[in-house]
Amino acid sequence: MHLRFRLGLNLRQHVATLMGSSPSVRSWWVIVYPSPTLQSGLALQSFGRRTGQRWESMRKSNKYPNLVRWFNSLATEYPALLNDITEKYVGKRGVGKPQAIKPKERDASLSKGESNEKEKASGTAFEVALPHAEVGKVCLRFAPEPSGYLHVGHAKAALLNRYFAERYKGRLIVRFDDTNPSKESNESVENLLIDIASLGIKWDTFTCTSSYFNELMKMAKKLIEEGKAYVDDTPREQMQKERMDGIESKCKNNSVEENLALWKEMIDGTERGLQCCVRGKLDMQALNKSLRDPVYYQCNPVTHHRVGSNYKVYPTYDFACPYVDSIEGITHALRASEYHDRNEQYHRILDDMNLRQVHIYEFSRLNLVYTLLSKHKLKWFVESGKVEGWDDPRFPTVQGIIRRGLMVDALVQFILSQGASKNLNLMEWDKLWTINKKIIDPICPRHTAVLEEERVTLVLSDGPETPFVRILSRHKKYDGAGKKATSYTNRI
Repeated sequence: MHLRFRLGLNLRQHVATLMGSSPSVRSWWVIVYPSPTLQSGLALQSFGRRTGQRWESMRKSNKYPNLVRWFNSLATEYPALLNDITEKYVGKRGVGKPQAIKPKERDASLSKGESNEKEKASGTAFEVALPHAEVGKVCLRFAPEPSGYLHVGHAKAALLNRYFAERYKGRLIVRFDDTNPSKESNESVENLLIDIASLGIKWDTFTCTSSYFNELMKMAKKLIEEGKAYVDDTPREQMQKERMDGIESKCKNNSVEENLALWKEMIDGTERGLQCCVRGKLDMQALNKSLRDPVYYQCNPVTHHRVGSNYKVYPTYDFACPYVDSIEGITHALRASEYHDRNEQYHRILDDMNLRQVHIYEFSRLNLVYTLLSKHKLKWFVESGKVEGWDDPRFPTVQGIIRRGLMVDALVQFILSQGASKNLNLMEWDKLWTINKKIIDPICPRHTAVLEEERVTLVLSDGPETPFVRILSRHKKYDGAGKKATSYTNRI
């Protein structure tokens, strides 16, 4: 077998030879095969990826470290090319001939918004399609909470929505989910708009969840009247324990009249009402704990940054999001895979509301090594004075990394290169800054500097005795960088 590889078999023979072989044989091939081409490496990697659970199990073990290291490096560096090689040399049913695409199939795929040559040329790694999507009929939304600034994780969600909206010639709604007045502020609203504009995202419609507060209150009352929701005055800690243990609340069997009376107390913000919340009647015995009678409405006496003190009760995100998505005509809601368990809750709530269902498409959250992307934790750094503000160059916020020197185009390319994969990954910052360097290197002016506290005097024995100045370009290949005056002397 070693000799056959040494003779230089073609790409398809390599893959066919390894078909059905053990992982140890594949690991041996990675080590001993002399200078395999990138294409052959990607083909073998894609073949391994198609073997499903066996391959995933092997990746998690410590038995084949060389093979796993090689697999992960190809998956990280060449995601788009890997997908192309997979379809060409492996196909959907295993190793075989390259799959030919008939003209009619190609036209049909393009009409459904499949990736084209232009997308491949731009380095885009989105190789998946939205389920049940029709060109011209897709409507998506980017819905951040105005409780902080946009960070790189939000940027992925925003750019992903923009990409699919453009791909399917649909509409993009930017909506602020402002349902928690305790965390939100006008400062966050203003800076989120700045960050969204910085990413080059243009929306068709701008809305706020707070614009639907009256409708949401009517829906909550309707669910109470239909016996699909109830008002609960159980203390928070006890309620959390009961949900964990699957214990029904003592208030679940209250009459509709009792629930409506307590609901009015909540709306008025009375002392009695402040002790209550509205919960949905879903399934307290469900293995998925998000279905265990989630909270729909709760009291909050804090003044809202947009609607003032008009309301004393506010909907939770879990209640408001599906309602507004359906009412606004959203066809596809893109959500990070970390919210997977809440998808069933999302659909159950829409069923109880008797509203149109929305397709949910999951994507993996962007994780960066040694990086906090929790707004709650980032806010602690800001409020404790550990950093200058949300735009501190050490922060992973859009404004922070731009202030540090990142070009927006580099961030866009980095995000798009990740694609719409659902696989969890941990990215290095190096790749982002490498992309940034490629963008700024052709146009960045050149300067020379030394640290003031570490400078020393140099006397050059063969330097010019009489100092003189030359006017040089700040960039040899880019006149737009301007000129600079460079002094020549024997004492520096």
